[in-house]
Amino acid sequence: MTSTPYAFYLPENPSFTILDSAIASAQFGYSACDDPGDGTLRCQSITALQNGELERLRGRLIEGVGYCADAVFAAHWLERLGRVINNPQLRQVGRRIGLHTLAEGFFDDPDIPIRLYRDVESGEFLNNLEVRPGYIELGHIGRVAHELAQWHDLLEDKQLEERVRAIVIRTARWLIEAERCANGWYPRRSTPDRRVYRLATDAFGPASIDEEAPPTDPVFDRSATGTLIVQLLADVSRRGWLDAKDTLQSDTTAFVNGGGFFGSINTDTEDAQENVAYAMAFQAMHAAAQVLQEPSLTEFAYEVCLGGLRQFEMTTDVNGLETKGLLWMEPSWNSACMWEIAEAAQAYLVAYGETRDRTHVMKALTMLRGMAKHHHGPLGMLTEAVDWDGHSVVTRHFDGQRYSDIRETHPFLNNLHVLEPTVTYLERFALRAPGGDGVGSAFYDLERNRLGPTEVGILSWLPT
Repeated sequence: MTSTPYAFYLPENPSFTILDSAIASAQFGYSACDDPGDGTLRCQSITALQNGELERLRGRLIEGVGYCADAVFAAHWLERLGRVINNPQLRQVGRRIGLHTLAEGFFDDPDIPIRLYRDVESGEFLNNLEVRPGYIELGHIGRVAHELAQWHDLLEDKQLEERVRAIVIRTARWLIEAERCANGWYPRRSTPDRRVYRLATDAFGPASIDEEAPPTDPVFDRSATGTLIVQLLADVSRRGWLDAKDTLQSDTTAFVNGGGFFGSINTDTEDAQENVAYAMAFQAMHAAAQVLQEPSLTEFAYEVCLGGLRQFEMTTDVNGLETKGLLWMEPSWNSACMWEIAEAAQAYLVAYGETRDRTHVMKALTMLRGMAKHHHGPLGMLTEAVDWDGHSVVTRHFDGQRYSDIRETHPFLNNLHVLEPTVTYLERFALRAPGGDGVGSAFYDLERNRLGPTEVGILSWLPT
């Protein structure tokens, strides 16, 4: 799809703002949780319907910290949302989810610093959703460690801070030692001992691979999952936790010399270009450029990585669905998927924070406003994706429609990722002014739209 100047824009909806959207997603994320009996919170499945009913994946209930389960992300951003709207109950929800991940053993394996998933019923730890022992997902392990580092900033218990910091540092050191591909870049997947793994996997999405003779993954050496490791190494270097500058230098050089690697980050597709790949690459290269003090890398991040997002913009409503303001994902799976769009919005906010270029922030706000149109049900579920092209089977659609929002979501991934750019905007860029109700102050965006109160009191769906 092509975009035209100023066509990629949506106005704010005063009756359901981007803050309302974030709170709705938080409600659904919380509704999918239960207390395992120790006072913490967990979500026992990576998939749920709009009524909060959990669904199994290949017969299993799977929880975890990997990208589809995303419990550390949920902990971090629910707590951050609670802080920015001054809601202690929501902050506590985030903390309880984070404490569950620390108590459940995801970070205690002597050989692999972060185990991504766990079968709730058997207790078996899993390195991937395909339940294959032959490979691990290096980039997604790095992504969890990066979220842990950010969650660390919210902790107020010294012992807890030290434990989280130790996990992050151990993971970063472990990733630095991973074997690189011949082009100098990280492999999309590795063997458990961190050797390059070239083969395609048995995806739970659009394709099923012959287990006896799997082909080579076409993006095994050019996936953007490696940027998730770069982002982690830039962060630990910036914090002074570990000096990874030499590794950052060689990794970013390989990335730039290759013209950028934008193959699928999602684990069930194998495209050479994916919208979230450009979004995460921008964030990682921008962070690395600041640590390395390399203006040329910053320029590459803006021109190639951030600039590459424009090709995915949807500037019209398609097939009766509200798609304007969203991004389609990639050629093989062209639905407009929520966590990917949220990361694109975050990338534009990073750019706006540095440049104060209004174009960047308006793209981010447009995406958030577009996502806000796709909540469902009384619990506030944000759909996994908008299937505007009839790509998915109709059984995954609401009411069996050919073109529809997907009737399920990942509670902590596609449903909850809207929190990251929304909270970032509220924390860094929103205006605070009298709320107009004579009671308190409110957040306003740069177009002077009222987004909601700066202090949200009792939320009826949270325990008091």
